[in-house]
Amino acid sequence: MSVQAQVFIRNAMEDSSSYALARVLVKNSSHNLVAAVIADISTISRSVFLVTDGVVGTTAVIGPTTVVVADTMLNALSTGDLWNTAYDFGGFAGFNWIDTVPATAFPTGGATYDLRYTFTSASSLTFFLVFRVVTIAN
Repeated sequence: MSVQAQVFIRNAMEDSSSYALARVLVKNSSHNLVAAVIADISTISRSVFLVTDGVVGTTAVIGPTTVVVADTMLNALSTGDLWNTAYDFGGFAGFNWIDTVPATAFPTGGATYDLRYTFTSASSLTFFLVFRVVTIAN
């Protein structure tokens, strides 16, 4: 049996930097999901792949690139204007992770990209955060 990560759909402008943000959860000792903090995550990497005919390509547009945990993880949930409150659920409101994706990630307008983050927790669990990004031509 294989498990596929949930894919979040979003748009970005061609040749422009963009934000990727999420609510990252981890399991606590009581087996409940809680908002992750900086100490819960040991590494994050970012890769971007071009999607052709619905299939993710094998050649990365950028990456894998190390993302600095302390620069992207927040120790408290933020409800800043960047967050869509439609994603609030289960007693959680806001995001606790944000990355500025460089303009080089989305070089072509009207294309579809797979923006993929690989997280490794402090307990060595690996999990993924995947965005399907459709670019808008400048």
